[in-house]
Amino acid sequence: MSLSLKKRPYDHIYRDLESARSYAMRLLDGALLQFSYEGISEQVVRHRLAYLPSPRLESFQNNPDLYIRELHFVEIVGHQVVPVPIRLDYDNRDGVAVDVVHPAAHLTMGQYQHCRVPVSRPASPSEFTEFIIQSFYSTPAMDPVSLRQHVSGLPRTITDAESEKIYIAMPGTTSS
Repeated sequence: MSLSLKKRPYDHIYRDLESARSYAMRLLDGALLQFSYEGISEQVVRHRLAYLPSPRLESFQNNPDLYIRELHFVEIVGHQVVPVPIRLDYDNRDGVAVDVVHPAAHLTMGQYQHCRVPVSRPASPSEFTEFIIQSFYSTPAMDPVSLRQHVSGLPRTITDAESEKIYIAMPGTTSS
């Protein structure tokens, strides 16, 4: 996903990632999900979780009835939709996090190099996937999707100064 920070159009970055099969999942609409974790022993040291929506919906253009019959797809394939990549990063290595400027856990939207919304703790792949499905692939008429098992033991990484700003509070954040 480091390609996403290069000064290239999003559709070129997406196409390169797709052709290199640099993703864990490809969703029905062509969106890609990436999961990358690094750890020492049983401790997660850093992760990168990414949602890369398809910049084009060729299958919708070729066969729109498949999507229009399913109400929840109407919202994600409409002409008003702008594909915005989302990344949830965590890096607990010494010297990487800088209070408020570069939180240890943060959400990045779009290709903005310095967009870092603090997050209270790292996330699991199932939590991130559930977040994406609930945020972009659900409607009020649908039953909520739950992929998450109880997640415990993930340390709180947000600082006091970061928690004074707008931030994302992950469920099950411990106080350590």
